[in-house]
Amino acid sequence: MKADVRVLESLDSTNAYLKDLARAGQAHEGLAIQALLQTKGRGRSDHGFFSPPGGVYISIALPLGPDCLLATGQAAVALRRAILGTTGIETRIKWLNDLYYRSRKVAGILAEVAGPFIIIGCGVNLAGQDFPPEIRDKAGCLFDDMKSCPASQLELGQAIADSLLNLDRACCLEEYRKNCFIIGKDLMVSGQSSYRAKAVGILDDYRLIVERENGERQIISAGEVSVAL
Repeated sequence: MKADVRVLESLDSTNAYLKDLARAGQAHEGLAIQALLQTKGRGRSDHGFFSPPGGVYISIALPLGPDCLLATGQAAVALRRAILGTTGIETRIKWLNDLYYRSRKVAGILAEVAGPFIIIGCGVNLAGQDFPPEIRDKAGCLFDDMKSCPASQLELGQAIADSLLNLDRACCLEEYRKNCFIIGKDLMVSGQSSYRAKAVGILDDYRLIVERENGERQIISAGEVSVAL
């Protein structure tokens, strides 16, 4: 089934725009909004998502069912498949909602509820972005420029929306675990407090299992994790 992708030149946030449509009864399953740039792109925990020209910024309305944690994990698999299918690039997943390539973040996901839908927003750094200094050592692009990219922004946007719409969610978990690169690594876990721990597994609901330095195991459903240096 093809997603109904509508493309706009610029938006503050594709998620915010589609949420407004859903609340007004003007959205349907498979409706996707793509913007060529975002002026106020957002990630999880209200973090900003740098969204200049040269990226793919798209949100899709799907039936409300799984909670946001489950939907985000499943969306990471769908997004990874779409990128691989259109560009040939193998990205890796950083729990919970980021995709990495060559040790740099190239994509992020945001899941939010609006009316009878869950809105899945995806941002992909496709080619040519000039990142601000504060994220320049962490963010990257799939390609150096659009000439070397085998897919356009619109082609990748359609592929992402189709992948999300047609995803067999029952088959996502093992693929997620296989491609999550933080398992077995030492982490810094940030939330109400920060501490060091090792990532040891992912539960069936996509929560992360970590083992602290004292041997205590904890289950994380929210917060930030980064590979410890």
